[in-house]
Amino acid sequence: MTEDNAPGMSTTHGGNDGKDVIEHFKDALKQRLGDRTFDLWFSQMRFEFRSDEHEAVESGEPTVGRPQITVIAPGQFAADRLSKNYLRQIRSASSSVCGSEATVKVEVAAPAKQVELPFDLALSFTGSLLGAFVVLLNV
Repeated sequence: MTEDNAPGMSTTHGGNDGKDVIEHFKDALKQRLGDRTFDLWFSQMRFEFRSDEHEAVESGEPTVGRPQITVIAPGQFAADRLSKNYLRQIRSASSSVCGSEATVKVEVAAPAKQVELPFDLALSFTGSLLGAFVVLLNV
């Protein structure tokens, strides 16, 4: 996982809706990378935008959280490549859309939960295969 402050512009651009922010971010990133590179490396990524209220540590007063764009890669290899080769462009696009206080993260998607068969169904399936194998051996 990589996190970094996005240097650059100091005002927030784009709509307040997270989907609008992500669409503007993707457009800005595509301008920096070109269509081919964007399609190759970012077409399978998920993007999330967050700007929450949180408690400020020093003052104890509620403040608006820094905007954060998270790029979620399907696997570790893709996440590592994005962090190594495209983090500067990701930060730049984030800064142009969300302002200089924005942070960016590259994360790996949580693995999909594997559906488990009930034990008796798995056992009957295994037994059926074993039975079929025994029949084939006896023929």
